[in-house]
Amino acid sequence: MSAFTARDVPVVVVSAMAQPEALQAAIAAGARAFVAKRSSLRSLTTAVQTVLDGGTWIPPDLAGAVLRSSSTVELSAQEKRALVLYASGLTLDMVARRMEIAPNTVKHYLDRVRDKYTAVGIAARTKVQLNQVARSEGLLP
Repeated sequence: MSAFTARDVPVVVVSAMAQPEALQAAIAAGARAFVAKRSSLRSLTTAVQTVLDGGTWIPPDLAGAVLRSSSTVELSAQEKRALVLYASGLTLDMVARRMEIAPNTVKHYLDRVRDKYTAVGIAARTKVQLNQVARSEGLLP
């Protein structure tokens, strides 16, 4: 997905997992819409049209998940993507390839993430701690 979002190509995720965690992960990765596989054709059409018009769309029954996922820390879209990819188990080099950026840039994003969480008293120095942070923020299931 990151290859598309990096080029500003809007992404609509259709998922068999209609759960808040899946929605939050898709949005964190850059998706502009999330549609459950069980949704009606009308919902899919509305989501695609909304994205093509420059908006974002999420199913009303999962809208609360986005509100609950509001973080105690403000991360940029790139910081959030780097956190999600790295915390899900990828190496710095793998994250860099996925995001189509240099490994040093990924390290810079992750250092900023660590600093922001540390500033509010949340341990986020190690990869395990970053995974715990991403889970507590609803970015990972």
